[in-house]
Amino acid sequence: MKLNTKLVILFLCIALIPMVILEGISITEISDDLVYQKEIALDSSLVSKIADIEHYLDTRQIQTKLFATTFLPLQLDLTKIKEPETLDKIQIQIDAMLVETRANSLNNFGEVDTRSSINTIFFSDGNGKILASTNRELIGHKIPNEFSDQLSVKNY
Repeated sequence: MKLNTKLVILFLCIALIPMVILEGISITEISDDLVYQKEIALDSSLVSKIADIEHYLDTRQIQTKLFATTFLPLQLDLTKIKEPETLDKIQIQIDAMLVETRANSLNNFGEVDTRSSINTIFFSDGNGKILASTNRELIGHKIPNEFSDQLSVKNY
């Protein structure tokens, strides 16, 4: 092999070694930076979702407190609870509450998939008979077992 060829090969080796080392360092730094940026993006997304959930729960808590102070529980005459006029008032109130709850959840979250998880509101007597409900099929029937199990006195 000629000296000229040996020198070119040696020069290429000497030049390529630092380039390979610099490329390795560069790729490592870029990779670390990308991982860091993804972690920041995920953290901010998590904070946003936590805020959405907290807002949702706060809204439900406020609605529950508001309902406790509205016409329905405070002004019902328990002696006339099963009269059609009283049941009509109750029906109007719970229908309005369901519509408002669904409208508020759409306004707050903007997507149909994030609507309120409240599907039915019902009003029952002490024996568990449903007197008024947003699901008309339930009126006159006993509270379904899946609900009555959750309504034990020990929980409240």
